[in-house]
Amino acid sequence: MKTPFDFDTPEASSGGGKLEAGRYNVTALRVAGLDDRADENGIVEGKNGWKALKLIFAVDNTNITLDATFTTDYDRTIEDGEKRTYLLDYGKSSYRALASAADADLADTDDLMGKTVSVLCNHDDAGYLKIDAGRKGENWDRKSRDAKNIDSDEDEEREAIQSEDSESIDDDNIPF
Repeated sequence: MKTPFDFDTPEASSGGGKLEAGRYNVTALRVAGLDDRADENGIVEGKNGWKALKLIFAVDNTNITLDATFTTDYDRTIEDGEKRTYLLDYGKSSYRALASAADADLADTDDLMGKTVSVLCNHDDAGYLKIDAGRKGENWDRKSRDAKNIDSDEDEEREAIQSEDSESIDDDNIPF
């Protein structure tokens, strides 16, 4: 039976566009779960005994979600002990930088959920946007007004409130 599709006609673009690399505000959504190929504690596994905590983030003002992993274990039998130590330090440092930027409790990943931070994002080899936390987490930072995805309405509203506050103070009526 012939399919009802015409594959010779070029498909129309859905138009969504592609975000460029840069700093974005992202909000922590959840710890990865079984649907994300993680265990019940949010740990994903890879080759050489690699294990990492996986967190899922929403890129603010978009429909895009990204993930970040924080190495928690690596092959204990590896002869190059410095590599294992480096990877574990990298994961711990990056998570600490994220928690600090979010002003969250280091001991509780649930405290991160719903908090917004900014982070550098680049494209992977396939062209998809991905979080680039840096070598030791130096690319995590507090929510930024300079992020590429700042909501212009939110920014204008913040400026209007600040302007109203400064105009409402009448120095002549202050009793001291």
